[in-house]
Amino acid sequence: MKKYPFYEQKDFLELINFMKSQSMATLITWQESEVHCGVHNMVYENNRLWLHTNKTDTQCTDMLNQNVVKIIFFEHLTDIPSYFVHPTNASFATSYYRYLEIEGRAVIHTDPLRFKTQLQLFLDQFQPEGGYAPLDENEETYLEAANRISVIEILIEKIDSKWKLAQNHPKEKRLNFVAQLKQRNQGKDMHAAKEIEKWIAAHP
Repeated sequence: MKKYPFYEQKDFLELINFMKSQSMATLITWQESEVHCGVHNMVYENNRLWLHTNKTDTQCTDMLNQNVVKIIFFEHLTDIPSYFVHPTNASFATSYYRYLEIEGRAVIHTDPLRFKTQLQLFLDQFQPEGGYAPLDENEETYLEAANRISVIEILIEKIDSKWKLAQNHPKEKRLNFVAQLKQRNQGKDMHAAKEIEKWIAAHP
């Protein structure tokens, strides 16, 4: 993916909020010339990401042999028809999205106590309504899962981002896109319009 400085999201808080808003991300691991991809729930905490995987998972083996990994967060916002930009030139058709690529180093934890602690983080984010036996009172309930699952800690070392939100067009054109998206109001058009407006406000 070609990098353009004007698409880069430099606000670290925005990057954190984006990670927290996405329920899943892609983990990329490799050994020699063989690459493996997996989709996982992830939780951000203090410049690191947490995930769980079965101890027999191929990606777990990858990380035991070499611990450099990449993680991709991606959100497709909306598709832009060419006539939003030009009445006849079809080459202007495009899509808007948010893309975050993280490079880091994986640390594998197999301690059952660590599993219980990190499971609580996941439940707080993905199941805040409760509906489960408290982790601190039911050791036996979670022992089987703790014995077969590894907790993966990803220490974030590098971040690349691309927030494609019409930054290659003048402000007036982008505001016109916002109006057209709100008028069309299909799929995630309203969300896309809000993201364009937020970018304009943060980059006057």
